[in-house]
Amino acid sequence: MLLNTHAVDVASLSAYRIIYCVVMLFLLSPHLSVIEPVPDFLYSPPLSIVAFSESPASTTTLTTLRWCLAISLSILMVGYRTNMAAIAVAVLLLAVNSIGFSAGKINHTILSVVVPLVLSYSAWGSRFSIDSLTGRKRFRETAIPMGMLALIIAIAMATAGWSKLTGGWPDLESSAVRHYVYDF
Repeated sequence: MLLNTHAVDVASLSAYRIIYCVVMLFLLSPHLSVIEPVPDFLYSPPLSIVAFSESPASTTTLTTLRWCLAISLSILMVGYRTNMAAIAVAVLLLAVNSIGFSAGKINHTILSVVVPLVLSYSAWGSRFSIDSLTGRKRFRETAIPMGMLALIIAIAMATAGWSKLTGGWPDLESSAVRHYVYDF
């Protein structure tokens, strides 16, 4: 079948799951520590999960979300109920990012949310996991999630490039472009 002609090796995909979780646990933790409650006058969330909230998140809420995210990443890393853990990681990352964005700072971390969400439908929990040891969960080996992830990444890069191209970014009079043209 055409959809499975470029399937990824399941062991490699499972190793990627572990690497993703380790990177997110150790590189994301310092990033999350800078998200603190903001004063009411700075609270202006974009359209997101927290847009329906009238006030900023409390310290208790932020601490709870951070711990839940760390626990979910740990559960995903060891491969226990991999599909549900991946969805939980994606939802918690979206919530934490939304709270961080409510003070006006926007980071482009949507791909860190998309990866576990899309790959939760793959076989990335079929090796090196508690699920594979118990044999409780049967994973379908298909290339559809990898193709979907590649398409999402391509669309994200194309829209980022398009906005730079149409927004005047390549203007030679801009200091950002001048640095790259003249210094390299």
